[in-house]
Amino acid sequence: MAPVHAHQNPSDSLQQRIRTEMNAYFDAVEARDWDAVLDRMPPALFDITPRDEILKSFDNASNRFTDYQIHRPTSVRIFPQTQQGDTARYVLIGYQKNATWIFRPKDGEPADAFKHRMDYVFYRLQKTYGKGHVTQGSRPGIFHLRIPSYMVAIVRKTDGRIFFVDYPTDMRRQVMLQNILPQPVVLAFNNLVFAHKS
Repeated sequence: MAPVHAHQNPSDSLQQRIRTEMNAYFDAVEARDWDAVLDRMPPALFDITPRDEILKSFDNASNRFTDYQIHRPTSVRIFPQTQQGDTARYVLIGYQKNATWIFRPKDGEPADAFKHRMDYVFYRLQKTYGKGHVTQGSRPGIFHLRIPSYMVAIVRKTDGRIFFVDYPTDMRRQVMLQNILPQPVVLAFNNLVFAHKS
């Protein structure tokens, strides 16, 4: 395993570059420009899941009955404790994920049945993300999500290019990171995340 060293305080210019690239990443997400989104994800991700499969999953995320929209993040925090590896520098970012989930009635579904189904969806979303992080919109079937989230900026040493990968706080989901982030980086960032949440 390549050595990883703690490194403090990314420079102001690097922080600005990260914020600029992060905005471009989420602008591409909001515009559903999936190729641009994938261009900003680490190439090692496609060794796990082929790019074409990820593109297909993005295309299937919305249909005429459901639509999931992710907006620009807010409350962005770039952590000062970064990690330095042989090929990249790793920077942890905390932010609030802002998303809207829109559900539409199925063909022939009565209004009262749709409302009953949406009441259950609302309950499940609150169960998953926490009551304080999910609100209902102006009509049944619209839900607004405000979720504390994390991602990692990977700054490649050879050319300074920045890639982004979601950083799940659920350790069971962190298995997906093992081919993308060195294990010492995951351990160090877990300590930061749990200290930040406590």
